Amino acid sequence: MASNETPHSSSAVGINFSNPQFICSVGANTAPEDLYYVVFVGRSNAGKSSVINTLCGGRYARVAKAPGRTRLINLFRLGGNSSAATLADLPGYGYAAVSKQEQRSWAPRMLRFLQTADIRCLAVVVDCRRGIGQMDMQLLDLYAAREAPAIIILNKSDKLNQSQKYAAIAAVRDTINVPVFLFSALKKKGVAEVQGYISSCLLAAPTEPLQ
Repeated sequence: MASNETPHSSSAVGINFSNPQFICSVGANTAPEDLYYVVFVGRSNAGKSSVINTLCGGRYARVAKAPGRTRLINLFRLGGNSSAATLADLPGYGYAAVSKQEQRSWAPRMLRFLQTADIRCLAVVVDCRRGIGQMDMQLLDLYAAREAPAIIILNKSDKLNQSQKYAAIAAVRDTINVPVFLFSALKKKGVAEVQGYISSCLLAAPTEPLQ
């Protein structure tokens, strides 16, 4: 269920999410500049890795037993007609067990990547039971200066009843004007809708990085 129009299917626009090829793990300062990206971000306990794995139909992003341990950006090449399309899995944020000093050291590097890379779509994964958080909003506010597409993926929607699902969407829409998709990595709900929207973004015109 999305909060706006249903996008085209991924097969119609030529992006294949199945069996992505792992490229490498890099620091934010060393991410390749000749690629364009769909970037996944989210709190460490929002289920970001599970969302990526569900969209791609396998175990590609590592689901850590202890959230907040990933320090690098993991890059995967997506298939289909657009071989340069790259999925970037950024480290989760907001995990209390990670020291504030460590979090401060990551933040400038990750923000620079979001400001300078050729990003066609930013996907913010949110636990629908918690709602969009302050760190999610800070990231979206910074990214908004690029005027590039962003979406909210409300994961773990299988934990909510129907009225709660509508309330979760309404709460996000009252906060920020971006497309919102209900998603369940466990039940594999919302997969085609998210794939379709991201596909249309990946094949759209490049966005201008901030200077």
